[in-house]
Amino acid sequence: MDKLYQKKWQKNNPEKLKRYQKKYYDKNKKKQVAKAKRWNQAHPELHRKRVLKWNKENPEKYRANKKSYKLRNPEKHKEWGKKWREKNKEKLKEYQKKYKSQPEVRKRYKKYMEKWNLNRREKIVGSPKPDICPVCMRKPAGGGRAKGRICIDHCHKTNKIRGWLCDDCNVALGRVDDRVDILKNLIKYLNKNL
Repeated sequence: MDKLYQKKWQKNNPEKLKRYQKKYYDKNKKKQVAKAKRWNQAHPELHRKRVLKWNKENPEKYRANKKSYKLRNPEKHKEWGKKWREKNKEKLKEYQKKYKSQPEVRKRYKKYMEKWNLNRREKIVGSPKPDICPVCMRKPAGGGRAKGRICIDHCHKTNKIRGWLCDDCNVALGRVDDRVDILKNLIKYLNKNL
């Protein structure tokens, strides 16, 4: 009789019941936490289902909890990510292939790589990339694979970076094998035959 009355009362007074339960929980917090842990350990499948359900119902709280845990435990998070990647190599490759095949991603990646490469090259040379070639004073014309760009010139013997040149001037230096005497002879030849 008492149990029936109790159930009836709980149905009729949900607000009071919540207040009483909260009061009881606050008084006996340690006991309740220990009890919940024991139950979770005894019923892992049910606990997992409840957690997943709660995550779906409370996406903002779930994201906030995840973020705060990640900030509190960066080493654990890195380790977990590493293990997951090792375990799911095929899945990860498939996902990356699918993701990278999207046109907007490819466009964004290409822009990023161009910017990254340019910054890297500018650091190597020690000066920003010019719009015109400092030797021939022309803007490079578009064309084949290498035409239409200003590239880094370097010495093939010492591997020392010399600066920026257009592709045509760079190829010309390569053809004469960086020899000053050949270039002087070419100048004499041009002066004589113009």
